[in-house]
Amino acid sequence: MGRGGIVTKKIAVYVRVSTAEQAEHGISIPMQKSRSLAYIEARGDWKFFDCYADEGLSGKDLNRPEINRLISDAQKKLFDTVLVVKLDRLSRKQRDIMYLLEDVFKPNEIEFTSISENFDTTTPLGRAMLGIMAVFAQLEREVIVERVVDAKRETAKLGKFLGGPIPIGYKYDYENKVLKIDEPRAEIVRWIFREYFKGTAGLSSIARILNSNAVPPPGQANIWYESTIKQILKNHFFAGYINHKNNLFKGCHPAIITLDEFNAVQNSRKAQNNTSKDLKGLQGILKGLLICGECGAKMRQKTVLQNPRNKENSKKVLYYVCYSKDKSALSLIKNPNCNSVYHRAENIDEKVISKFLSKMHNKNYFEESARHILKVNSSEAIKNDFDNFVKELEAIKRKISRWDAAYEEGIIDSSEYVLKTKNLKLREAALNKEIASVKSFEKKELSVQADLKRLLNQMSNLNELWEEASFKEKQELIRCAVRNIKIFNEQKIEVNFI
Repeated sequence: MGRGGIVTKKIAVYVRVSTAEQAEHGISIPMQKSRSLAYIEARGDWKFFDCYADEGLSGKDLNRPEINRLISDAQKKLFDTVLVVKLDRLSRKQRDIMYLLEDVFKPNEIEFTSISENFDTTTPLGRAMLGIMAVFAQLEREVIVERVVDAKRETAKLGKFLGGPIPIGYKYDYENKVLKIDEPRAEIVRWIFREYFKGTAGLSSIARILNSNAVPPPGQANIWYESTIKQILKNHFFAGYINHKNNLFKGCHPAIITLDEFNAVQNSRKAQNNTSKDLKGLQGILKGLLICGECGAKMRQKTVLQNPRNKENSKKVLYYVCYSKDKSALSLIKNPNCNSVYHRAENIDEKVISKFLSKMHNKNYFEESARHILKVNSSEAIKNDFDNFVKELEAIKRKISRWDAAYEEGIIDSSEYVLKTKNLKLREAALNKEIASVKSFEKKELSVQADLKRLLNQMSNLNELWEEASFKEKQELIRCAVRNIKIFNEQKIEVNFI
């Protein structure tokens, strides 16, 4: 319990900085911690619990020691709220942020607060807005990555090693500051290339042979994996070249195999891949959101091969089909006699994306969302309440002051003083609480409005960002704002936004 019987919440502070961010933006660990502690101090019902600090680590994933300690302590319910200076300190991946909010914090009744973004994550709209901002944080990370790539391109042109774990078969000569061949390990690389080129062993077989002979794998791995063999076989580094974004530069390091040997293996890999090309089918961007407008069943994506007998003109086409119509999952059938038709995915996708982008450009949509988050219709009503509370509080203070003077002058005794002022003091305490609540709300309103302004500014560049976004990022943006999509015959579409 805190002051005046108020329940005190234990606050876990999470801070993170990558080396690039600190150099470019000055987002230091001490700065984040200092700002967080000041924010906690300003809240009367908050108490600092612990600080979880990942220094010099990227936000590209959750492979960080302190974020994992935070997750572990959250699952033990050791604190009540997680506080960050900015959303992207948690992660720059929208998927990771939503995992922390929905699968770690929420089940353990832990609240989340960002000093810079103040959307209420306890409401669906709040989570939708935060999800959208998380995707933008992810896109922002990709801009940072692009800057790093530019620097690496110049290093690659000079033929220098781009950094990271030293490839198997090489070791670093600290005296001359160059990579040189580690002959015993280099022979393993040559053997892998020879075995694959002979065609007698595939990726998994090569890994199995190496493991059965207890050959130490590269890096920190305990065993050889199929993916490890694949990475070695496609790495130009072993042929004496630096591959940067599909551009080859002659390396300063010695080659373990010849370029001809490397190219011969690539041709073998290409031939092998062509035999099983595109078996998985196409992907629909609206997967998981579709509902049949005719019967209410969920819809799935289905790949259909057109002109299968004519190999030159055959092609795969993606459709969305109702489970009741398709009957591929009996438990999902709503009406066995559903008259829904197959809907060509590219046509549905195009119409839904158009509706989505139109909605995202609608300023009123986000303003309405902000009002829902604040749960008020007008700030004028709040201002009127505040003014009335202040006036009533001043009147009560004057009354108490008069009874104080009467008691001090001996006009009334102590028992009468207590009787006269008891209810007044109770009301005074209640009004002080109401005024503090209004001030807190006004502060939150200003913060939400600032977030809204920043989000609207980001949305002004949505068309450009949409073109730059990957398929997965586009899918995440849509899922942040869309509850479901109903598809009727004649391609009538109903998009239900959150």
